[in-house]
Amino acid sequence: MAGCDSVATLHLTINQPTSSEEWQEACESYTWNGNDYTASGDYTFNTTNVAGCDSVATLHLTINHATEGDTTATACGSFTWYGTEYTQSSSPTNVYTHTLPGANVNGCDSIVTLNLTINSAVEYSFSESACKSYKWNDETYTQTGVYQQTFPLATGCDSVVTLNLTIYSDYELKDTTNMTACKSYKWDLNDKTYTKSGIYSDTIDSKTGMYCGTVYFLNLKISDPKSVDLYDTVCGTYVWHGETFEPDTIPYDTIAIYRTELESGCDSITTLNLHVLPLIKPTMLNETACDSFTWEVTQETYTRDTIVSHTFQAGYCDSVVTLYLTVLYPIMGDTAANECNMFTWRDVLYTNDTIVYDTIAGAASNGCDSIVKLDLKINKPFVGELDLIHKNGDRLLMINRNQINKLLADSLSRTDDTTLVKWYREAEPEDEFLGYGYYYTNDGNPVPAGVYYAVVEIPASDGSQCGAKGETQHYAVSAKAGLPALIPTYALPGQDIRVINLDPELHTTIRIYTTEGVLQGTYTTNGETTYTIKAANDHGFYLVELSGDSMNTTLRYIVK
Repeated sequence: MAGCDSVATLHLTINQPTSSEEWQEACESYTWNGNDYTASGDYTFNTTNVAGCDSVATLHLTINHATEGDTTATACGSFTWYGTEYTQSSSPTNVYTHTLPGANVNGCDSIVTLNLTINSAVEYSFSESACKSYKWNDETYTQTGVYQQTFPLATGCDSVVTLNLTIYSDYELKDTTNMTACKSYKWDLNDKTYTKSGIYSDTIDSKTGMYCGTVYFLNLKISDPKSVDLYDTVCGTYVWHGETFEPDTIPYDTIAIYRTELESGCDSITTLNLHVLPLIKPTMLNETACDSFTWEVTQETYTRDTIVSHTFQAGYCDSVVTLYLTVLYPIMGDTAANECNMFTWRDVLYTNDTIVYDTIAGAASNGCDSIVKLDLKINKPFVGELDLIHKNGDRLLMINRNQINKLLADSLSRTDDTTLVKWYREAEPEDEFLGYGYYYTNDGNPVPAGVYYAVVEIPASDGSQCGAKGETQHYAVSAKAGLPALIPTYALPGQDIRVINLDPELHTTIRIYTTEGVLQGTYTTNGETTYTIKAANDHGFYLVELSGDSMNTTLRYIVK
């Protein structure tokens, strides 16, 4: 301004632009410098730094998202999910979700959607009726009533089924209907056709009241038409049921039918197939035979004199042949035999009475067989059982002479008895032979104890008569019994007193007396060895008299 230099000094500071980078990761969105970002990418922001220069900030952003999942469930009535109870099925307008914060792998939320189906229990009822019993799912019911059963369903719910059951107790039986028909019968009740006789039944189900139904019975008799075919060939005229058939010079064939109505309503039909031939002259034959004659023409056997005719036919009548037959008979002869034990006749042995025939071929005078008859009587040795008589107890054994005599219907002497009678006593190992004789003990003394019997053997009188043999019954001889006695001999009034050692083979009379001779009672034994009497009611001495065929004994007792 005054022309002088002006010196100006500049103090200059040059500032540089600044830049920065930032890396971030966020869920769903990220806010940076007032801006919201929802997608991953690189973002810049321009601003002025403190020096007034441009400042460029770069954001490297990664946006992560929440994950979604589905779960499916089916339940009956209700379903609890994450603490919440649901009673309705899910739908587009009824969506059930649940968020699990930070549960996925990148730390974001996990959102689960529930596809829920809620099913309800099913109830069903039905009615049934049955006769006597009804089976439902392995359960048998026999009474009318209401029954329930529960069935699991695939939906998870139960199905409750109610049965209204009516049980009928029995069938109503109708009376039997009797029917007779020809060939077949159609029963209107069941529209069935029967072709055989029998008793049939059918049931009409009509469950009413107390009955399961009604049973009907049919007693059916089926008759068949009688059909008979007759075939006949004749010579000359033939009359059948009033109709006459006859040939001319050639054979005449015809079929005739005769029908008769039967009581059953069926017809009896007889069909005659007839062949009628012209007559030819007859032929005569004479024959003689023994016993019988078989004519080859008729294949019939004849046993008597006879005249029989036969007509030969071979498309026409050859002839009528007549047989004049004479039958001769065998000549009979008789022989008799009376033998002992056995007899041989014509090489055959016989052991029993018999009548037998034998034929000698052609031996008769007329040339026929000779038939010989044998009337045979076989005599057997007489074997009988003889009675045994004992006398005086065990002191004498004796054979009944009358029975010995009966063996040969003859009277035997004592000498014969001694020869014929053999005495035995049963002993081991075999019977002991005691000797011959009519008596075993002649002196009348008791014999030793044992079982005795005798055998009588009488030889045959001649070659045709057999001998005889008899054996006595076996008789047991006991040791000699003790003497009769009273038990007890001291008795109380009215007490039982036994009389022992009585002879069972004798009738013993028992009389009771007082010491003064007054009779108190009388008794008679009948085969007892012991007999019971009553003691007197009064105190004192009493006498008991035993009397019999060979005994007279007096005993006494005292009433205390």
